[in-house]
Amino acid sequence: MDRYDWADQERLVQQDIEELDRLDRMRKHRKRLAEEYREREFKDEDENA
Repeated sequence: MDRYDWADQERLVQQDIEELDRLDRMRKHRKRLAEEYREREFKDEDENA
């Protein structure tokens, strides 16, 4: 491999890392939204009981 191939591989790896980071942030955001929704549902059940 010449240095251009290495640079291209490094760029591709960096893109993969950025994509994984983005997916992880999305997963954490969805998890937080789900927790907030469950808390809201629990409060509604308590108020209606």
